[in-house]
Amino acid sequence: MKRIEALHEISRITDDYCSECPFNDQSKVEQCLGCDHYLRLRNIGNALVNQTSEKRKGKGVESVEVIRGHKPKRPCTLTVNEYKELKQKGLTDMEVAKANDCSWKQLRHFKVRENLVRQ
Repeated sequence: MKRIEALHEISRITDDYCSECPFNDQSKVEQCLGCDHYLRLRNIGNALVNQTSEKRKGKGVESVEVIRGHKPKRPCTLTVNEYKELKQKGLTDMEVAKANDCSWKQLRHFKVRENLVRQ
């Protein structure tokens, strides 16, 4: 099934059956588990995920980050002492992040986690 056909089928099922269902409470999927329409929606969704994965692999791409041009996330491996030493040398947080091959945002999370952020 082509992607567009799958999306149309999902819309048709939700419009024809799910919108009319007395158990339609989108916060509680447990009520839908035994429903044939729910199972069909799950199968279509899984097929879409598989199609997307296969398409990426065919292009030699393993992750969405690579498709979007982002570097895969790596944890900030900096220690508190290393951070303090670099700051004493006069480096900005952006320079510290670049020197440790992590993003400024990752460095910020590190600082919050280690209580290095001024309140």
